[in-house]
Amino acid sequence: MAVTDNDGRVQGRCDRTTADGVRLCAVDAAKNAALNNHSSADHRVSRGPGRPDLWRITQRMTLQGERVHFITVLADHPFTTHDRSVLKHAAGLADILLQRPAYLRRERTELNSLALRLHLGLGGSGTSGGQILDQAADGDGLVRPTVVAADRVADLDKARAEADRTTARGGRHLVTTRLETSTAVFLFRGSRAVEDIAGTFGTARPRVRIAVGEPVEWEKLTLERVRRLETAARTLTPGSVVGPYGAGTDWLDRPAVREALDLRASETVDRITAAGRSPEEGRELMQTLETWLRSGGKAAATAETLGVHRHTVRTRLNRIAEACEVDLDDPVVRAELLLVTVTRR
Repeated sequence: MAVTDNDGRVQGRCDRTTADGVRLCAVDAAKNAALNNHSSADHRVSRGPGRPDLWRITQRMTLQGERVHFITVLADHPFTTHDRSVLKHAAGLADILLQRPAYLRRERTELNSLALRLHLGLGGSGTSGGQILDQAADGDGLVRPTVVAADRVADLDKARAEADRTTARGGRHLVTTRLETSTAVFLFRGSRAVEDIAGTFGTARPRVRIAVGEPVEWEKLTLERVRRLETAARTLTPGSVVGPYGAGTDWLDRPAVREALDLRASETVDRITAAGRSPEEGRELMQTLETWLRSGGKAAATAETLGVHRHTVRTRLNRIAEACEVDLDDPVVRAELLLVTVTRR
């Protein structure tokens, strides 16, 4: 007996050896059933001259969004009415076990997040994490890393909630973890298109920036690749989406460029945190500067994004200009500070 999903992944199996020493394994038959996407009645399987025939039954389970499971049984004898009844009952029980109730989704999402962090080197590693990430891949084992950046934590939280609801409707789990306070990485199946992935974030999409990477085997996904996507996402304007070949920001991660940006940051934006009367106020000043720069220097748009008054934005910008000792009215200075802020980690 074997249970597979419609991507051909084996969810469970039980092999056995008959009395005359024939080893029965239903995995290949189950994968074929998933490929054909249908049930089959009592089907006789010829194994060639001198070898006893086998009989096969495949039961298609309940559709869950875009996911469906199949249970396939092989036997060395025709199935009786009782056998078919037992199989139908077993398929019903397996269906219940494979369901993904809403009250378990949050816990499973957290588990997925842990597995992703472990794989990217943000913690330890283990085979269980690999098994979880394999479930995020398509039938070829490919995933599409996607980084979402937001100006506010609340906007990122909303994007995550929208993505969770969308994946739930498709009968799948969400695989994501935060990178920084306002950025997070998501894993989607490698077969999905850029615009399809962007639509996953629903009503939160206009307030976030999305960078979608190229399909890659999940074992080869690295933190360096994710960080490049993070840099690309942070250079976008809210509501923008970019694919793997449209960002054009790889040059920002060249060692010489990073060294120059880090040096300029130490001379300017790194002073902003110290300018705050508390760590929280320092983060508010940094967030204000980055949001203002992304908006093209528009105080009203910055105030609306941050949910504060325009006068508050102007007051913060004056403090930032004083702390960094720069002229924020100079377009060259603004361009330089934009590159510095989006590449700070």
